[in-house]
Amino acid sequence: MDTTTHDRAQAGTPARLGLRAKVLAVGLSGVAVAGVVGGITVSTLGGIEATNQEVSRLQALATQVREVKYYNADVSGWQTAYAWEARKAGPKEAVKDTNPNRKGYLDDAVALRKVLADMPTGTMTDAERKKFAEVVALWDDFFRADD
Repeated sequence: MDTTTHDRAQAGTPARLGLRAKVLAVGLSGVAVAGVVGGITVSTLGGIEATNQEVSRLQALATQVREVKYYNADVSGWQTAYAWEARKAGPKEAVKDTNPNRKGYLDDAVALRKVLADMPTGTMTDAERKKFAEVVALWDDFFRADD
């Protein structure tokens, strides 16, 4: 008998219990590690979901902002066209709703107002809502000046 086995036998602990304890300890360690890894995975997936929602929110806002940028150019382009028409055909003719340039401007003005009204402000941060309100106010000023 070696001294380790002899010491265990004298302490009242059979040698087989030492092996079982080691196997059990390894198994419990594996379960604990699996639990930690599972917890980290669940936590990470929650973070990924939150990030995906934020990206979706920003993509929706970016789409709307691109539309506003489009109308920034288009509305002012039509306005410039009918302003030049005033020089060529006269002011009264230029602002008639039947004038193609004025009609293009009016159609785009209606479309832009719809885009602004449909903007998903509920998903904006407070700072974004404030900036958007400034943009809407500037467009309102622009349309009043044109009228």
